[in-house]
Amino acid sequence: MAALRHDAESYPFPQTAEMFGRQCDAVVPFDARDRLGAITAPAHVIAGEEDIFIPPRFSREIAAAIPGSTLSILPEVGHGMFWETPEAFNAALVGFLDRSPT
Repeated sequence: MAALRHDAESYPFPQTAEMFGRQCDAVVPFDARDRLGAITAPAHVIAGEEDIFIPPRFSREIAAAIPGSTLSILPEVGHGMFWETPEAFNAALVGFLDRSPT
C-alpha cells in the first residue's frame, strides 16, 4: 500500500475535484443492466467483499444477469483488490481462465 500511495502522490497529472465530479456525473446515471443478458462470452465478475465504491450486492446482480457467468467475492479487500491482494485476485482470474474454453 505504501508503494501505491507513493505512486498516486507522485503522479504528474493528478485528478482534480472537477475531474472527479465529471467522472461521477458520467458513471452515476449509467445503467446497462438490461443488456447484460445478451453477453455470450465467458464472463467473470470479481468483487472485493469490503468495496465501498461498488458494494458486492451490485456484482452479484451483474453476475446473476449474465448467463453462465462466474462470480468471485474476495474476502477482506475493497475496490482495489488487484493492488490490495494481487495473489488472491490473480488466483481467481487464472482459475477462471483455466476453465474457459479456448
